[in-house]
Amino acid sequence: MSRTSQITSQPKDPVGWDEDRVRRVLEHYETQSDEEAPGDLVLTGTPAGVGMGRGRFLKAGDVVKLWIEGIGDLSNTMTA
Repeated sequence: MSRTSQITSQPKDPVGWDEDRVRRVLEHYETQSDEEAPGDLVLTGTPAGVGMGRGRFLKAGDVVKLWIEGIGDLSNTMTA
């Protein structure tokens, strides 16, 4: 499952986003829900090594972009 992430056009290594982690989260979700529906969000939480671990924090105007093969992309602009 290919994926990419960027913060304000700078590629970022998707720390903690290995296929096994994503698979485990989806398997858990499927056991907790009767059915998936278009638009459902599956949140995995924050993996180790981000934020304080990298010494870089998001600020107003930063654009966070994520793309996952077969799912699509998501873009969010940070505000103060």
